[in-house]
Amino acid sequence: MKCDIFVLAEGVASDARGALTLVGLNQRAISVNSLPFRVTQKVVLGFTDESTDSLGRLSDEDLGGELSIRVVDPAGNSQFTINQSFKIPKVPKPTPNLPQFSYIVADIVVSGAMHGAYTADISYQFTCGEVEGKKFALYIVPPISPVSSSETPRAEHIMS
Repeated sequence: MKCDIFVLAEGVASDARGALTLVGLNQRAISVNSLPFRVTQKVVLGFTDESTDSLGRLSDEDLGGELSIRVVDPAGNSQFTINQSFKIPKVPKPTPNLPQFSYIVADIVVSGAMHGAYTADISYQFTCGEVEGKKFALYIVPPISPVSSSETPRAEHIMS
């Protein structure tokens, strides 16, 4: 099993087939109206047993592990920490040649009293000891002023 999807999203939904729809993918500049603030993002991890040497073969590995998430503010203080054990289910395959896909969707709470670059350090440690992870910078900024239509370049201005 390997982790082949590691993304942040503002929202996640799934349909009856198990297909995921991600909204606000990797929106890492977050505008807040006031301080202190609190916002929530989702982290999506996608796991598969698909590989070039074992196309579609169900892995015999233990599919469990631990998800760790830590958010640190610009001053280096930990603002959010979670460690959660998971068991990725082995799902019976309708066709043996199809790979297995499983997903974990978890909330990340980012809160603080200052603007700046926050760091979300996310990792998944499989029970075999292998670790996959990613660090995301989350930029907390003051409200962004909307650009008026008179300031927005029009196509005819760009093309001339």
